[in-house]
Amino acid sequence: LPVPPATVELADDPVVAVLQMCGASPLGPVDRQALLQAPGPSSRLALLAELLADQSELLEAQVAMGGVDGGDDGEGFGQGSEGL
Repeated sequence: LPVPPATVELADDPVVAVLQMCGASPLGPVDRQALLQAPGPSSRLALLAELLADQSELLEAQVAMGGVDGGDDGEGFGQGSEGL
């Protein structure tokens, strides 16, 4: 996955802005598809917040265990639980 810029200017239209936030998020294809399938912008934003919170917890646990090497394997985050 390409790395988005460090800052992203969001559209004034909230519907478009939520889609831009989803696109700039470090999530894998399964999570991105779930975001696209959300029934509307409010649901999409709530799901995005939940997914990002989950990823934050995962990264904090990996750092605490010394398991984050900073490498990018191109898979992105949110690949599901198959690696657990």
